[in-house]
Amino acid sequence: MATVLLLGSTGLVASQYSSQFASKLTKNQCSIILNSLSSSAAISIYTIARRAQMPHTKLTPVAAIPPAPFLFISALGTSKAQAGSIENQCKIDFDLNLAVAKAAKAAGIKLYVLISAAGTSTTSHFAYPKIKAELGEAIKEVGFEKTVFIKPGMIVGTRDNAKPLDGIVRGAAWFSGVISGGHWKDIWAQDAEFIGRASIVAGLEAVARDGPAVRNVGHEDIMKLGKHAAAV
Repeated sequence: MATVLLLGSTGLVASQYSSQFASKLTKNQCSIILNSLSSSAAISIYTIARRAQMPHTKLTPVAAIPPAPFLFISALGTSKAQAGSIENQCKIDFDLNLAVAKAAKAAGIKLYVLISAAGTSTTSHFAYPKIKAELGEAIKEVGFEKTVFIKPGMIVGTRDNAKPLDGIVRGAAWFSGVISGGHWKDIWAQDAEFIGRASIVAGLEAVARDGPAVRNVGHEDIMKLGKHAAAV
């Protein structure tokens, strides 16, 4: 059985996974999601979150976690507006993520999945892509057996503290998807539920098969994995 530790489970991406996708991951259905997965790929999910977690039979608070989960997924992240400053954002997006990753490695966790972002760069003049890029480089140095970076573009979904601009972006994403059969939208924006699905499927792939030590999952793979999981 693959035991999964999920950090940031009440955020936009991970909450989509927790509330909609986890119910599909029964012992038998895990082997259907990807043909390469055996029936032994059933999962137990343990969560760490800053806010109250939606009740679900698949989810267990971290206080009850057993020793050394096999797979760790971090969807932890915030924004400058929520954190109050870039410095505070960095404390969560970089410092806390890295500290927990190091603790996970020390506890014996072998596989790590990070919800990152497309277009990150350590030389960026913008805080968000720079923080994400620096975190990615630091995570590689932690030394997990396998590391998967999920790199979506604009994340589309309903946020708790949505601003008018969020509605405009969602509308633009919806319209570009309608007039192009989804192609124009998928290039620059992905629905949070597909990102969440892709993260767990990519993680289970890492559990079930040999692969690269570091894998980057961009927008095309996010949609392929997310849609495949949705069809199961």
